[in-house]
Amino acid sequence: MGNFIDDFHEGFARFKKNEKLGFINQCGKIVVEAKFESVTPFKNKIAIVRRGFEVIENGPYKTQKGGKYGAIDKTGNLIIPYEFDFISEFSDNNTANAKVGNKDVIINSKGKIIK
Repeated sequence: MGNFIDDFHEGFARFKKNEKLGFINQCGKIVVEAKFESVTPFKNKIAIVRRGFEVIENGPYKTQKGGKYGAIDKTGNLIIPYEFDFISEFSDNNTANAKVGNKDVIINSKGKIIK
């Protein structure tokens, strides 16, 4: 797949360059360099990142398996290290569902397990 620019969410759009993902602002300025293997659009000022996964192709479809999840802020700083086996989008109260090993947990926006 070639390079692309995604839709805007919270004033930022993902873009792909040389198989890595980053973000531009609405003026087209790069605000987060394209350095991530996988990153979601921002939700509640946080984007979920993932690395070390396997890409599985099934006809025209691709899925990701394995790897570790973390999260970045709108400057591209890693605010949650790549320590989780899954992290959902962050809710309006800045918590997310996550998985560590076989344990389901709830984390805050700093990656601390709160439940």
